[in-house]
Amino acid sequence: MTALDVVISALAATLAGTGVGGGGVLIIYLSLARGINQLACQGINLFAFLSSAAGAVPLHAKRRKMDIAAVIIIGAVGALFSFFGFRAANMISRDLLRGIFGAFLVFGGMRTLWNKN
Repeated sequence: MTALDVVISALAATLAGTGVGGGGVLIIYLSLARGINQLACQGINLFAFLSSAAGAVPLHAKRRKMDIAAVIIIGAVGALFSFFGFRAANMISRDLLRGIFGAFLVFGGMRTLWNKN
């Protein structure tokens, strides 16, 4: 791990904490600067997200700011579609996967810039 890894990780965590989407920054860095394949980058990002969620859930539950039924439904659907997404990602080429992810980031960024709400 380099000093740049620490800086980028802190930046990604800060952005994620503000709701901007630090996962995109982390995946771009890992794939372009570190040369890690796209699927591994997505797994690392998912692990980082789950780690932060594991810390946030007890806090929000204690403050009664969660709808437990919604959490269970969204979690179950998310786990199911994560499985199918992983299977689909393993069936397509690495270059196509990178292109799809890049298009998703561009679309999300443009939508964020143009959405004034």
